[in-house]
Amino acid sequence: MSRGFAAFGVALAGLCGVGIMYSTLRPELENQAAERRGEFKKQHGDGNEHALSQAIASDFKEAGQQLKPTPNKGFAWGIREAIWGSPKGQPVDKTVHLPTRSQEEMQESPMEVVHKAKSADREGG
Repeated sequence: MSRGFAAFGVALAGLCGVGIMYSTLRPELENQAAERRGEFKKQHGDGNEHALSQAIASDFKEAGQQLKPTPNKGFAWGIREAIWGSPKGQPVDKTVHLPTRSQEEMQESPMEVVHKAKSADREGG
């Protein structure tokens, strides 16, 4: 009995497969038959065959312009460049530029420097 059910299952699967294949390929087979008869160009016209590919190419160009790198600004941009490299593969200047202090400022105590900065802020703004 189980052999009968197995054979029935295989036959049913085969019939379903043929039905699905026919329903899937039917539109394409009809288009090919219409092309052979010469009806395809009458239905779709002789318009620009490359319009779609030109539209896609222009979309890619527009997307490329939108993806151009942003200007180098923002918080810790130099650190990002030092770690991951600069855009467009340009060499990176890995030297750290610290603010320089004059000899007089180096002899002053840190509290005097803070006091000068605070007094300059009060006078300027």
